[in-house]
Amino acid sequence: MIEYLKIKNLVLMDLCEAHFEGGLTIITGETGAGKTALTQGIHLILGERADSSLVRKGEDKAHIEASFDISRLPKVKELLIEYGIDYNEDDPLIISRELSKEGKSRAFINNQMATLSVLQTLGSHLVHMIGQHSYHELRSSDTQRDIIDLYGSVQEALKLYKQAFQNEKTAEKKLSQLLEELLQKERDFENVSDTLKELKEAHLKEGEEEELFETYSLYSKSQEIGEKSKEICRALSEGARPILKELSHFKNSCDHLSRIHTSFSEQSALLQEAIIALQEVDHGLQKAMNSLDHNPQTLLRMEERLSLYTKIKKKYGPSYQDWIDHQKSLEAKIDAWDLLDETIEKAEMDLKLAKDLLETLSNSLTKKREESARNLEKKLSDSIQELNMPDAVVHIEIKTTEKTLSGADHITFWLQANKGEKPSSLKDSTSGGELSRLLLAIKTTLAEKNNTPTIIFDEIDANVGGTTATLIGNKLLELSKHAQIFCITHFPQVAKKANLHLRVVKEDKGDRTVARLEKLGTKEKEIELLRMLGGEKASNI
Repeated sequence: MIEYLKIKNLVLMDLCEAHFEGGLTIITGETGAGKTALTQGIHLILGERADSSLVRKGEDKAHIEASFDISRLPKVKELLIEYGIDYNEDDPLIISRELSKEGKSRAFINNQMATLSVLQTLGSHLVHMIGQHSYHELRSSDTQRDIIDLYGSVQEALKLYKQAFQNEKTAEKKLSQLLEELLQKERDFENVSDTLKELKEAHLKEGEEEELFETYSLYSKSQEIGEKSKEICRALSEGARPILKELSHFKNSCDHLSRIHTSFSEQSALLQEAIIALQEVDHGLQKAMNSLDHNPQTLLRMEERLSLYTKIKKKYGPSYQDWIDHQKSLEAKIDAWDLLDETIEKAEMDLKLAKDLLETLSNSLTKKREESARNLEKKLSDSIQELNMPDAVVHIEIKTTEKTLSGADHITFWLQANKGEKPSSLKDSTSGGELSRLLLAIKTTLAEKNNTPTIIFDEIDANVGGTTATLIGNKLLELSKHAQIFCITHFPQVAKKANLHLRVVKEDKGDRTVARLEKLGTKEKEIELLRMLGGEKASNI
């Protein structure tokens, strides 16, 4: 619940501070006194987007701060842990907002910067705001369904249903993808098979293309190589061999001299190297000429092989790894297609099981909602009759519809406001005053089911008369036994029920108009009730 609220420089309020407890807190004041600043401040604390026009004229920024007792709110504690926000079990949760006149806004939770989405999520578990037009929410079929679910405590059944609904959609999607794959197989099988056959029959080898190209380059110039080699060999034959004979003679002479003096040993070794080098040149050239294949068929086979590699590169990528990856991908696709019929059969069975489970859970959910609706009809009828609608009857209709994530139930609330009249659906024709009372009846009936610790009613009694206001005050007091209740009202009949009565007062301070918040004692409360009543004694209310 809210323990403390501070508003500074927001609209007419220069500084407002208040401490709260449980029970029913009533806020009153003249029209235009600044009561809306209180609700606007709380809206900002709960994550509503800020408007720089709310900053009090002449000030740089507005500041709003509130502390909350979350000792009995495990969900809020879970969220704080999820968002990484530090908190102490023994301390209140403090939320603050700053709004500059330039329109910049900052939010803090326990002095840690926070986003508006985090504030909104936390705020939904801290405070429920109900304005004078909130009854419009009752016209929504989704809201009516949520009321049924909350009252009947069907959340666990709904959770199981939603999981089954998602599982069915997943199974449907999987089967659809498999059937599409079957169509793709029928379209592409021949092409995939031919491509795989082409790659396999190519017998591609890593590095083969480079070796082929090098060899082909050599073979394609074999005539030129042969002629040049022959020329060199002929020259060696005619000139080098006599030279070799002479070199051998010179080496023998140097060997003889080296035995006389060692200085000739080096020359002998050099001559030996020269002899060996000439011999190797002659031998190498002869071998090279003998190895050259002048058969045109050999060259043709290499050309065909190189042409195959060029074709493969254009189709399947520039590298050997690209070709292998593509081949493996096609092989995996063929393998999957081979198992496709079996996979589809299993997917169809899974979908049937998912549909059967969903149907079972859907029927169970509907039964729980129907039971909740029958009980709630009676409760709401009794409750709204206590709000000066003695002949009113609430009827809740549940019709089966197409399954959605929320179930297969279309829920419609009907209200017969007066005896002898036809019931009207809340969506179509019920008046604001009737809906306001029904909304209060619902909030009272769901009080023990609703986990929100604080509910703020902002002039919810605006559409009713004075007699009904007294009854609304009684309902609010009853509701305050289960939650912390705030109510902004113009009716003294409602204000008289307050455990704590606050009054917003507007006054001149120098050349400025400011609003402030007063806590009323017994005497001040009598005076305020008299003002609201228009001069009669408060005891006559």
